[in-house]
Formats: sequence, structure tokens, C-alpha cells
Amino acid sequence: MAGKVNVRLYRRAHNEIRNSDKTMAELERRANLILSAVNVASPGRGYAVATSKHRHSRGRAAVLAVTMYARRSNAKHNTLLKCLSAGRG
Repeated sequence: MAGKVNVRLYRRAHNEIRNSDKTMAELERRANLILSAVNVASPGRGYAVATSKHRHSRGRAAVLAVTMYARRSNAKHNTLLKCLSAGRG
């Protein structure tokens, strides 16, 4: 058997990677892919992409139903959930 393996994580470097411009661009690209799939699947508009980053956490991207019509449509048809796999490509 191999000896004991020690792994040391550097929080500052980890946060820099998770909040870097490249990471944020990739998150936004994937969110826009999901948004495109939602706009095809849903007859009405009302969805938007929101991104944020926090220095102690990680960058985030979300596709939101912003209008009441979109919220009801998503609740009834699970539009966002069905289109989630579009962000993997």
C-alpha cells in the first residue's frame, strides 16, 4: 500500500480560480445556452440570465423567470429544469 497522502488546499488561489474572468465567461456562456433552449421551448419570453461573483465564494450564473407569465409557465411545465442539459454542451 502507498503511504499517507497529504493534500493542501490554498483557499486564496482556489477563490481566484472560481472568480476569474475565464470562469465567469464560461458560466455566462452556459447560462446563455440554457436561455436559448428555454426561449425555444417556451412560447413566451420572460427569462433572463443573472451573474454575480463574490470575493469569498464563487461566481454564479442563473437563468431566471422574471415575468409572472414565465414563472407560471415554469411552474406548470418545468421549462428551466427540462432545458438544463443544454448548458452542458
